[in-house]
Amino acid sequence: MQTMLRTFEAYAHAQQAREALLGAGFSPEAVRLESIDDEAGPVEGNFVIGNGRGVNDESPAQPDYCSNFERTVERGVHLLVIAVQDDAQRRRVDELVSPLGGVDPEAAG
Repeated sequence: MQTMLRTFEAYAHAQQAREALLGAGFSPEAVRLESIDDEAGPVEGNFVIGNGRGVNDESPAQPDYCSNFERTVERGVHLLVIAVQDDAQRRRVDELVSPLGGVDPEAAG
């Protein structure tokens, strides 16, 4: 048994993907939906006082926090965990959840 992960920005899309998988014959035990963030806000980084990176000598006109946002990372906060038995099931998962916005967090970046 292998595990696949797919993230979603919207809970409704994650729930639709779960229902599509159940409708396609996946067992409820093989498809788990989790929320990996909460209303308290971000858990990464130090968003209150910064991370110590500021203006460098190469671009002195750059605002202190500008470099912090050069490479933003978007991530879903709803995680679908799917147990699959073989490559055919992996392909079927992709066919069903990709159109709903499911992103493989291991391949993103």
